[in-house]
Amino acid sequence: MFPAFGFVLPPKRWFNNFSAEFLEERQSGLQDFLQKLVDEKDVINSMAVREFLCLDDPPTAFDALRERQAFCETVEGTDRCLQRDFMVDERERNESMRTILLHKELQISHPERTKKGHGACWCGSATDSPEKHSCGGPVQKIHQME
Repeated sequence: MFPAFGFVLPPKRWFNNFSAEFLEERQSGLQDFLQKLVDEKDVINSMAVREFLCLDDPPTAFDALRERQAFCETVEGTDRCLQRDFMVDERERNESMRTILLHKELQISHPERTKKGHGACWCGSATDSPEKHSCGGPVQKIHQME
């Protein structure tokens, strides 16, 4: 917009652009660029420059506070969802571990009833097929899994 003034931005780099030395040079160059920009009356009075630099409507601490509050609410919502998902997963893992533990306890306490091929149950009934068995006991799921 202002070719007569010959403003030049400090150079960029494609690689190694996060070194402390380069960042200091770039920051200093950008500060010089902005200072030259605002020193020129024609430039600083341009609506495009005034809008870009927010000179007529500068951000306030309250604006930043609203942005932070919105960000925190988003994070809190995400946190609640993750906690809920974790609790569901935890309950499922606990139930699975409980079932495995009951099955192991059954194997230890009544090894003759848990041999593969026999439909014996902890409740005392005997069937040829676990699918036909319906004692309703805590090991019912184990019969379905076998």
